[in-house]
Amino acid sequence: MIKTNVYLYQYENITLDVQDFFSNYRLDKLSTLRSKNIQTEYIVKISLEHFLDKKVDKLKFKTTENGKPIIDIENIYLNISHSNDYLAVVISTNEVAVDLELINIRHLKIAKKITNDFDKLDINDVTKMWTIKESYLKYFGMSILSNLKEITFDTNFVFGPKGNLNYQTKRYQDYYLTITLKDNSNISYYCLKDLKSVDEFNIINKSFEEEE
Repeated sequence: MIKTNVYLYQYENITLDVQDFFSNYRLDKLSTLRSKNIQTEYIVKISLEHFLDKKVDKLKFKTTENGKPIIDIENIYLNISHSNDYLAVVISTNEVAVDLELINIRHLKIAKKITNDFDKLDINDVTKMWTIKESYLKYFGMSILSNLKEITFDTNFVFGPKGNLNYQTKRYQDYYLTITLKDNSNISYYCLKDLKSVDEFNIINKSFEEEE
């Protein structure tokens, strides 16, 4: 049975210190340790602890041949996406990817690059389509410069040059969020709230609007 959890978090205007859990991968990648960077690292840590139901002392990442970062835990797969003030963390027992996008007028400007039917779509359609195609790219570690028109989808599957994937799209407030997986999975959604310090948080079940 495949287990997949999604954790959605709204960044706060707070300052956290770098703790021992901060991964070497992130430290090597970052030139400055901004508040959002540190919050991201901490949310990944507590989400992973919730998923595994055990304490995680230090996050460890490794990279694939094409440079895609993966969590260094056997049979555990993790992917993140952030947009505006929100962060999405997806963790699964199977390979997984996520894309989160704020509904924004800028997506209409790139509609021509992702579909030939751009003139028939509104901003919601385009934003949703973008998350599906971007999630596909992230799953396979493909470049954002790939031909997005080659990636198509129906109500359950997304099709592309690397193969077919299951996907699930949800809308939360003014955001679209898409999860892609090779095999079908029951996905549980959580909203993380009230992060006041690195020792206090609440994980609350949250209802997401199902996309039809």
